[in-house]
Amino acid sequence: MASLSLADRDKIRGMLADKQSAKTIAQEYEVDEADVLALAKPKVVRLAAGHWRIQPTACVASAAAADH
Repeated sequence: MASLSLADRDKIRGMLADKQSAKTIAQEYEVDEADVLALAKPKVVRLAAGHWRIQPTACVASAAAADH
């Protein structure tokens, strides 16, 4: 990937953001597909907020039941 200039890397990031194929971009710039994918922004995984509310409630309910 050392052969790519900063401008090329920025352009590739933009192309990835536009949902262009990493394979096509790699062929155009004559680099490995892995190098192109390394320039992509990491995907953020978002957990549902309800998931976090359910677990503590279940733990409290279990503890309350154990006390009785």
